[in-house]
Amino acid sequence: MLIYDDRRALTSALSLIESGDDDLAVGDRRSSDGPALGRFQIHQSAWDDISAMRAKEGRASFTYHSAHNRYASEEYAYYLLNAINAEFIRHHRHSPHPSVLYACYSLGPSIIAKIPRMRNLRAYQIPHDAIMLIPDVTKPYSFLTSVGYTTYMAKRKIETGARYSNLLFDHTNSVRLFGRPTLYR
Repeated sequence: MLIYDDRRALTSALSLIESGDDDLAVGDRRSSDGPALGRFQIHQSAWDDISAMRAKEGRASFTYHSAHNRYASEEYAYYLLNAINAEFIRHHRHSPHPSVLYACYSLGPSIIAKIPRMRNLRAYQIPHDAIMLIPDVTKPYSFLTSVGYTTYMAKRKIETGARYSNLLFDHTNSVRLFGRPTLYR
């Protein structure tokens, strides 16, 4: 179970950050892995890894060309978010803060194997929420550099993760205070 149990909020915020909700988005054209496709900007190797993980569990898988299909790509994005969250709980006993979750998501499924070695995260009780793993405030990107990512890459991922977290926080507060979601209708 993810920190926020609102699947639509988790995937809507992710879609906004990754592609501006564009099912036909094509990004990272210069990547050696080919472009990232769809609203969740998934590369082919990540798609194939997620397909393999899903197949082990007997879940349906889709071809990479389905990355432009909203249903298929949302299934894969949500599956990866859950896999990351489960690995954090397994090794660190708490879910990651949304900024950490996003940073890990954007690095792809290979990050899952690195989660047990991540350092510089601490458990913190977020008001109105469960205990979550948050980054060290002095160097919020150091949990990624602790497993080999460059400072530049780690900073970029955690900055975008902060935007993801803010979208979820605003949505959750709007629902709690006013009964109105901000990420979907």
